[in-house]
Amino acid sequence: MNAEEIAINYGFSIIVMRWAATLIDYFILLVISTISIIILGEGYYETLVFFWLLFIVIYYVVLEGVSGYTLGKLLFRIKVINNDFTVPGIHKSSCRTLLRLIEVNPVLFGGLPAAIIINHTKYRQRLGDVIAQTYVVKVKDIKNSKVLINN
Repeated sequence: MNAEEIAINYGFSIIVMRWAATLIDYFILLVISTISIIILGEGYYETLVFFWLLFIVIYYVVLEGVSGYTLGKLLFRIKVINNDFTVPGIHKSSCRTLLRLIEVNPVLFGGLPAAIIINHTKYRQRLGDVIAQTYVVKVKDIKNSKVLINN
């Protein structure tokens, strides 16, 4: 069994889980940026924007690339993986993150493009997943698949 065989069976619930995880991630990023503004003051606005954007990229690229999770995904027990259940790595995670800036941007339609794409792809992937060849699956399904493989 592989990630495609798991993802093909997902319905609308995976879209809701991914959306909720994204909201948690955005909330965390908003809190961190707000605290930064409070600590440094508004005089450093341009610098804060630069570091905030850098932090967002690092947050997604490193966390998803190395572990398959962001904090939101961890809370909802969903994970980014390759077809063989391995974590995507920095390169694939970078591809996903760059496309996230368009698909899941809270300023540009609030993730609606990603939801539409996920709903219409065979393996419930957004464009970033299709290009990076990654899948977002429920952790329990990964564990169940590994049990089936080992038996």
